[in-house]
Amino acid sequence: MQQSGETTDNSKVKVLVDDEHIVRLVTTDMVKSLGHEVISVDSGREALASLMEGDDHVDFVRLDYNLPDVDGQVILENLRDEGRKLPVVLMSGYELGPDESAGAAAVPSKPFTLEQALNECHAAMHNQP
Repeated sequence: MQQSGETTDNSKVKVLVDDEHIVRLVTTDMVKSLGHEVISVDSGREALASLMEGDDHVDFVRLDYNLPDVDGQVILENLRDEGRKLPVVLMSGYELGPDESAGAAAVPSKPFTLEQALNECHAAMHNQP
């Protein structure tokens, strides 16, 4: 797991889950440039381990749908089953159907701009499931 700095009790962090190194790197840099703390992980298993710990510092998740080890929808379902009401943006390189995106605050397509990512983050955080 790659984390940008330590968090304090009052700080909130964004979690980014993507198996594509360049997408993870660029998106992490974009979010950090806006002043947010970022936890960046490259696998579904690592994401599940981090998110299921119940870390109260996490306030937003940007999650790739198509991960090689654990499907993004499975991670989202696990969060919901555990009662975690984090806003989750489920990213995909292709259009997802309603069953594939159930429970997500937004389902943008890759590639995306900084403005799109920021708008989705704000919208998702204000329309929590």
